[in-house]
Amino acid sequence: MRPFRHLLIGSFVFLLLPACNEERPKEQPQGPEHRLAAKNSKTSPLPQFVEVSIPNLRLRSTPDLEGAVLERLALESVVEYLNDSTNFTTLVEMGGEDRYEHWYKVRSGNGNEGWVYGGCIKFLGERESLRFQSIKESETPIPLSQKEEIDPMEQAQMNRFGELLKKTSIQKKSALEEAIQYYEGMFPNRKAAASDWALAKLIAFQQQVHSYWVDRLPSSKFQAHLAELKRYGSVDMQQNASLRELDQLYLAFALGPKGELLLVPNIDKFQRRVYRIAPANGRIFLDLYAQDIEEPVLKDGEIIRPITELAARLISWDKFLLRLPNYELKDWIEEQKSLYLRALLQGTANRPAFAGQPKRLEDDFQLAYKNLLEQMGEASLILKMQPYVEVLAQENYIYNERVRAAQAKVYE
Repeated sequence: MRPFRHLLIGSFVFLLLPACNEERPKEQPQGPEHRLAAKNSKTSPLPQFVEVSIPNLRLRSTPDLEGAVLERLALESVVEYLNDSTNFTTLVEMGGEDRYEHWYKVRSGNGNEGWVYGGCIKFLGERESLRFQSIKESETPIPLSQKEEIDPMEQAQMNRFGELLKKTSIQKKSALEEAIQYYEGMFPNRKAAASDWALAKLIAFQQQVHSYWVDRLPSSKFQAHLAELKRYGSVDMQQNASLRELDQLYLAFALGPKGELLLVPNIDKFQRRVYRIAPANGRIFLDLYAQDIEEPVLKDGEIIRPITELAARLISWDKFLLRLPNYELKDWIEEQKSLYLRALLQGTANRPAFAGQPKRLEDDFQLAYKNLLEQMGEASLILKMQPYVEVLAQENYIYNERVRAAQAKVYE
């Protein structure tokens, strides 16, 4: 009986080998750090996303090795977890190791819903999942005429929040923390229109606080922490009273373009505090806003990142306003767009646009405009820029009076 039992087990393991892919990677990934136990599909947690950790992962119609293959998922692609998993595990030999993993139900970017083997995916953290959820929601068209009604109770709450912010002095080191607590306490389950309004007010308040304190706290005072920042990429803000005060102000250190220590808003900390309760539109704004502050494309009037990235930022903000033309922070967004547009049209002192500069730089600007044309479609900005782009091409991208005249019309 024992030889037959060994033969049966060996056959079973052999049948399980193609769970993920015929060609198993040489170094199989370990199970995800955030491995989930079997979940009840009736619960409604925060949206979660998983990343594919092997090439050509099979998305199957049923949670077993015989399920029809609906799609092959690319390595490092991200799919949405549908909050459903098996209450059993399947044994698969991966990289010479026996793995017992659940199957997880996911939805691919193509809309296919099916099952993937748990040993071939890794769960993303909460913040990353929320970011992908925001991207997903931002791709869902919203009628421009759609406007949510605000009832009297919501309006009263909004008025109260505005009054509290006015009474909170930006000179207090606890000012921003107090404002965030007001937002958390007053707008966790409010309608999106009210919550968007409150988030806009909170961000405007955050900008005032940081503008006030960054001007009054010279970074030269903290140069002793430069070595720690260069070595570890961050500074422990709890190691002494002075740094704890900065942390309370939501300030942190960053390296400048010449390797110097800079005092900057800790947007990552601010974003983590308000991200969970922010409405969908607010989360999209926070992602774009954080990127602009943490990875600026312009500094002191100069382009410091690739031209194509500058174009991409302009595209992102323009699409945001195309989708939400009456967003509370519209004026701030328009100002950002104007800065980015001017840099793309004219270049900067060290990187002029189409002014007889080296061919490589000229190609960079041409590629940026090509991206604008391809990605922005009928957006208002590209319609204004189209004649200018045509004139540039006609003039072989040499800056002259005709180009200057076409450029000026973009600002009209």
